[in-house]
Amino acid sequence: MSRVFELFADDVRARFAARTAEHYLADTRVFLAWVEAAGLSLADVQAADVQRYQGELYASRKPKGRPYAPGTVALRLIAVKTFFRFLQRRGFVLFDPAVSRTSSGRQIDRSRLR
Repeated sequence: MSRVFELFADDVRARFAARTAEHYLADTRVFLAWVEAAGLSLADVQAADVQRYQGELYASRKPKGRPYAPGTVALRLIAVKTFFRFLQRRGFVLFDPAVSRTSSGRQIDRSRLR
């Protein structure tokens, strides 16, 4: 896993501004810790797992008990989506479980995009 994350880190640092890259990497580390705590491997992660992670992000609280802003949750999910797109492009996973999700967690109605 660490080698895959190193490759992802190199890719993110090459494609994004330094501050954006560091935020994506930090948020991806949080997700990977969640995956490990859930007893999953990356190959096992399904769309339902990403949705559960999203729900837990919305339910989580800051140290003083206040909820995280929806924008903060959305940014963390963008990092997860970026990570899975990288994994799929490089052939580490066959499908992207974070695809077709809006920041609110609803499925995108693709027929409306035509």
